[in-house]
Amino acid sequence: MKGTIVVCCFRDMVVEKLGSPTWERVLEMSGIPRDTVFKPTEDASDEVVLEVLHNLCKVLNISIQEATEAFGEYWISCYAPKLYGNFNILSTNSRELVTKLNEIHSKVIKTMKDAPPPKFRLTWKDEDNLLITYDAKWTLAIFFIGLIKGVGRYYDEEISVNMWSSNQMLVKFPPIAYASAEADEFCLEERKAYQ
Repeated sequence: MKGTIVVCCFRDMVVEKLGSPTWERVLEMSGIPRDTVFKPTEDASDEVVLEVLHNLCKVLNISIQEATEAFGEYWISCYAPKLYGNFNILSTNSRELVTKLNEIHSKVIKTMKDAPPPKFRLTWKDEDNLLITYDAKWTLAIFFIGLIKGVGRYYDEEISVNMWSSNQMLVKFPPIAYASAEADEFCLEERKAYQ
């Protein structure tokens, strides 16, 4: 995920829920002028993103896990639909959305200058467990965990996410019996494509 988009999403979430002064304080503590406006098309280093995250946690007195999970829920419910609504990236359930990660990123990244799309290898370990491998340095993986959990909450599905290594995580979806017939067919096709 592009670092600037993470910061922009945090900004919108904090300003909407707690007001501009709280966001300006986070920026100031992060060594960023309080009137700085990040744009999704710009770039922010991983270091800047992590500094903002750590200072946001200090200001709000919350854990990194709480912050990244709030980020994930806000991202999927509010920010992504506003930013990418015209891409029709949402799906009928969490399993379908997660298995479309590469397709989604390929569509979205075309609108951003000098931003190569992330590449995910998806390997079904069994019917409900998907191993996601990110084929690059994954400094911001903590946000991805929050995003996947946010996807589960968005679709009102119980999803667990566990890091396997610095670039791999295992996502456990609800049993396929709870998904729609259309999603079942989609997921079976996806599994065949990745095996």
